[in-house]
Amino acid sequence: MVKAQIFYKFPLAPLKYDTVQFFIAEILESLEFLHNHKIAHRDIKPENIMLDENYHIKLVIKKYKSDRFCDFEN
Repeated sequence: MVKAQIFYKFPLAPLKYDTVQFFIAEILESLEFLHNHKIAHRDIKPENIMLDENYHIKLVIKKYKSDRFCDFEN
């Protein structure tokens, strides 16, 4: 279940290096997954990066006029 947008969870708060490294790694892993499946995410911005209850990244993909979440665990 998606909990919050990363943009609103950490608005302007400084983050620890380990936290930033974790989030960047998850975003890169998500983009690699999309690339391997021939999907181009053309709207990456903080508002489209969500966090689940365990603070794992979920990317929002706008498709067919509805928001969809990429779940890379399955």
